[in-house]
Amino acid sequence: MDNMTRKQKMAKLPDDAMVAHSGYLFRIWQWTQVLFDKSTSRFELCECRGAVLVIAEMGGNIHFTRQRQSGLVKTEFNSLFGGYIDDGETPLATGKRELLEEGGMESDDWELICEYNPNDKFAKTDYYYIARNCRIAGTQKLDAAEKIKVVNLPMDEFFRTIPFDKKTRDGQVLRSILCTEFSGGDMLRAVQLIKGNQK
Repeated sequence: MDNMTRKQKMAKLPDDAMVAHSGYLFRIWQWTQVLFDKSTSRFELCECRGAVLVIAEMGGNIHFTRQRQSGLVKTEFNSLFGGYIDDGETPLATGKRELLEEGGMESDDWELICEYNPNDKFAKTDYYYIARNCRIAGTQKLDAAEKIKVVNLPMDEFFRTIPFDKKTRDGQVLRSILCTEFSGGDMLRAVQLIKGNQK
């Protein structure tokens, strides 16, 4: 968990904040918080290993995944290529690794479009990249816990449908990032950004 945000870099945790649990993905911090009426209460913050998600463009289409994973949710879902950042790995290195492992694809044209953190009680940063002009570079190298099919759609169809599909993992986040923060609510501008025509 070396890549996880250090205590002093998070939301200014109190000096008495202690780790109550530490695992591969999550670290739970607890501390005593003085309230407005001078009473105290136990507060918590969940720190999570960061992740990278990749919008992969090839031949004018957006390539993404339909996948199933072992775990609590076993139904098929749509997702961008991506995964958790390994110890000692940069977000860009994670994006390149995940695109190759999950999609058998590579790109020389990468752009970080945003960093997303869900809320102040859940310290996790997701990095969203565009990988333009992708090319096939090999075969998938999937974990035993995942079954992934690579699919693609024309850019405009992707933006119209996938962020709003109930089977899309993190669809609400995609709608916010891709259709609002990233593109100003303008699908054409989003397509132009993917193509690299508008910075």
